[in-house]
Amino acid sequence: MNVRNFFLLMPLLLLAETPLEQFHQRTMPLEEAEQLKLFTVTEQGISTLPLYKTDQVHFPVVELQTPNGEKFLALVDTGAGTSVITLPAALRAGVHPVGNPPMQLGARGFGGNTRLWTGVMPALQFGELTLSQLRVGVWGKDRLQGPPDVDGRKIDILLGYDAMMAFDWMEYDPKNKQIRFGEGRPAPLRDAPSIPLDKKRGGGPLVKLSVGSQPDLPVTLDSGGHFGLRFSGADAKRCGIEAANLVAPVQKRKSVGGTSHVVEGPRVKVGFGPVEIQNLRSHIAVDSTGRTDHIGSLLGYPVLSRMHWVLDQEKKQARFEIPAR
Repeated sequence: MNVRNFFLLMPLLLLAETPLEQFHQRTMPLEEAEQLKLFTVTEQGISTLPLYKTDQVHFPVVELQTPNGEKFLALVDTGAGTSVITLPAALRAGVHPVGNPPMQLGARGFGGNTRLWTGVMPALQFGELTLSQLRVGVWGKDRLQGPPDVDGRKIDILLGYDAMMAFDWMEYDPKNKQIRFGEGRPAPLRDAPSIPLDKKRGGGPLVKLSVGSQPDLPVTLDSGGHFGLRFSGADAKRCGIEAANLVAPVQKRKSVGGTSHVVEGPRVKVGFGPVEIQNLRSHIAVDSTGRTDHIGSLLGYPVLSRMHWVLDQEKKQARFEIPAR
């Protein structure tokens, strides 16, 4: 570009809106947002979403789209209490920020606490089913921290447990490499052993498992979790494990909200009712200095990916089965 053309275009360049300015122009008044019926499933049926399976994918990733055909890759993260979308994806999905200035949302998951803009997505299609008026946290960057690209595409959405709870049930099926969502239809694995399903405030699905000598340890099912079983410091003590006595170095894992720190613990037995996993390697959550953290125990994707499971919101049950090899 020559100097003359540059100066002719400079006023246009100065007037060009940033993505953040475009986003803020879509503001929805708080009073209007409060009248919305959030997380509404508009049809009955069963939606089947194939799981992405490549060497780059170590978490459950599916493709979703808006009614106008905009497609997004979503990481299905049951351990995140809030769904999150990147700023460029929010613009493509027609997300409206709530309030003027836009309200901020405090969220757990993503490896810690973080602040996001509160937004409302008009609709998101899960195959045959549509979820309307999703409340989302808008991450003010062009990519989520932690998840790698998938076949050259960025992960646009972290699909949290708040969105999954809108459906009657959710199924993870490793044999057929798919995730299914159901509304108004019978849930699968009805004859499998069941565990009461709860939800802690701001978090994911909470169940009580037998871990080592503890028959009823509260554990969050975290399909976005890096580690098979990650104890909190308090839960490790309940199971007779003292983090201070472990000589393993502190390990770090990056995720959307920051960096998680753990030390490697002993191998334990985990029971899902009559279903058991033997000799499972555990980790213990610590801070960056190695002191134990009390943020709750998680069962992560290295374990959940090996099991066939259903989160049945209608019956408030989690059901598990280990597929035959």
